[in-house]
This record gives sequence, C-alpha cells and structure tokens, in this order.
Amino acid sequence: MKINRIRKIFLEFVQRLPEPRMPERGEDTSPQPLTGQMVIRGNLLMSDELASGYLEALEKMDEVFSAEGTWNKDAIDDLFARQVLAVATAPMDQRATAIAEAARTFIDKLNEPTTPWQIDLSVFGADYDLAGVTFGKVTFQADNIRSDYAVPNLIEADTDTAFLLARVSVQAINRKVAFEKAREMVERHLTILNAMCADLVPSRTHLFCIGAPVQRLGISRSTPSPEDEPTVRIHREIDAVLLSREHYDAFMERRGGARSSQLLLSPNTFAGRVLSAMETAGEASIEVKTHRAFLLHAIALESVVLGKQTQTELTYQLSARVAHLLGADLNARRNIAKTVNELYALRSKIVHTGATDVSMRELKLITDLSLSTLYAVLRLKPFAEMSSIEELEQWFKDRMLGAPDDLI
Repeated sequence: MKINRIRKIFLEFVQRLPEPRMPERGEDTSPQPLTGQMVIRGNLLMSDELASGYLEALEKMDEVFSAEGTWNKDAIDDLFARQVLAVATAPMDQRATAIAEAARTFIDKLNEPTTPWQIDLSVFGADYDLAGVTFGKVTFQADNIRSDYAVPNLIEADTDTAFLLARVSVQAINRKVAFEKAREMVERHLTILNAMCADLVPSRTHLFCIGAPVQRLGISRSTPSPEDEPTVRIHREIDAVLLSREHYDAFMERRGGARSSQLLLSPNTFAGRVLSAMETAGEASIEVKTHRAFLLHAIALESVVLGKQTQTELTYQLSARVAHLLGADLNARRNIAKTVNELYALRSKIVHTGATDVSMRELKLITDLSLSTLYAVLRLKPFAEMSSIEELEQWFKDRMLGAPDDLI
C-alpha cells in the first residue's frame, strides 16, 4: 500500500513534465535574473507551478516514509530528482517508455532492504560514570576515540581521547540517513533528560551531543574614563555542572525516570503526549532568556494537561486540571488555580504584546508547575498503566465531576 501510494505520487508529477527545451528568451539576450519559485536539482531547473508541484510531491513522499525513518527527506529528494531528470530529458516520442522505466527504477530503489546500523554519538555535560546506563533507546558508553585530524579544544590528532558516547541502533538505507536518524533520537533523549535532571533556573544540567555550549563565556572591556587603561574580564552567563551517576540515579528515582524510559520504547498516544511535553520542558530548562523559558514551560504544561483537543476556556480548564493533579486539598487547589491564572495572564501578555519583562520569581513559578506536573504524570499510580490520551482525558474529566482522589 505504501509503495503504491509513492508510485502514484511519482507518476502524477512526471506526467506533467513539459517537452525538454530551453526557456524562450525572445530578442533579449542579456542575462536574466531568476524570479518566482525555483527548484534546481543538478542539470534540472523547474519554475513556478512545476517547482511547486515537485516540492508538494516530495513532501507527500516524505510524509509516507517519515514514520519509519529508514529514508530521510534528502535521500528521497536525491532519488526523486534523478528519475525526474531521466524523464524530463527524454524525447516526447519516448516519454511513455521513460516514465515506465523511471517509475520502476524509483520503486526498486525504495524497496531495497535497509541495513542495521549501530551509531555512537558524543555526549557532553555528563560524567564518564554514566557509562553503562540505558535510558529509553540510548545506552551510554565510555570509550577512547582516535582521530586522524585535530579538533581545537576537543581532540588531538593520533591521540586517544576519552568520550562519553550515546549508542543507538537504527535501520536505514545508508550511513547518512542512519546518522541523521540516530542524532534525532539521541537529541530527543538528551532533551528529555535535561527536563528530568533540571536543578536551578536555568538548569545547570545541560546534556547535548552536537552544537551546544557547556557554558556561555563572554569578554567585557571597561574604562572609567577615556584616560584610563581598559580592564578586560572574562565573564560567564551560566555555569554548567557535569551530571554524575549519583545525581542521575537520584533524579530518576524521585521524578519517574523508569516510567519516562519505558515511554520512550512505547509507540502509543499517551507516550507521545507526555514525551512531547517533556522535550519542550527540557528546552525550557536550559533556556537563559527568561521570557522564552517562560513560554516554553507554559507550552509544556498545556501539552501534557490539555493536549490538542481542548479549544475553549483554556485557562480555566488548565488551572482546574493542574489544581486537581497537584493540590492535596481544596485550599491547595484554590492557590494553584490562582497561580496558574496569574501566570497565564503574563503568558498572554508575552504572546500578544511582545513583552519580555518576566521576573525570576515568575519564571520559577511556571517552571515548578510545569516540571511538577510532568513528574506527577510519570510517578503517580493512576497514570502508571495508561497507554492512550483518552485514558488521561477521562481521568481529568472524572476529577472535574467529583470522582474521589486516587493519587498516591
């Protein structure tokens, strides 16, 4: 069924290809700028409606394959472009044969068996004693890496250098796709761990594999008057701490780490909703701009408590649901609901007026609400066996109708 869908998309596009020719230029032989939508793939140039059609077809194909991840968009694009070019350059009297051959080649390539890949990616922000830990689909390893070339401040050429590595196994059509799939998987796990192991605001725990700083450094130069020599200082915006095995185990035990690890292996709607919120909270936990961190935590809170189906009275439903989840008694629930309402007035101000004046107290409040809610859903008994968002929605609806508390 999947291949039939891909074949249909491919044929619908290539049958629209015009006769191969150069663009009409008339009497004007001066260089002409490219205008409008353009798609250039090697010797193939498509413009306007044809370019839009190509991109639409590519998006549809990527959507079909995205669930499996064995092919990524770049690999599909490269294969698609090759076969489109084969059709576009064929004479019109041979076009039908060219289309049939291109479609056959395209489908045969897509049907080629994938290869199992084991990918190790460097992890920064954690101590080596995390080696041996498995979280979700990731296993941490400590090993020495030897490179033929030097990387400044990271690795010397032809020298063993110790690294903490995240190991994952993936199925992919080639090495590039395998690496990209592995990187996406590892970064997702590390972002969730940033939420699980958050400490201060912003958190000093910052795990990453590619492209993120452990600490933010800057240089300032100041002079009290033009006649004086300037003073140069190095300053830090945020200090990071290495996540140790001891702290990792403590965070996991207190915050439902086993359940979050289990959800990463569970392709169900409950896992999808909770983990999506955890990823957003992980991004918020290491964000240094207060208003951006505030919004991300607000989004994480909405994602897990409301989901995508709640469309009306958002603030009321959010405050009531969070109050029932976190409040031990009526008075506590009233206070929580009041706090949520106040914070969401600030959220609206940020979103609708571009305000950025979020105090550390306000950020701390939304951080505590966001993370406490997520940890509660991971730790507490009523949610331990849930596998669908319908079960979570029903739990909230029952509490709103006066069902007895079952939180332990």
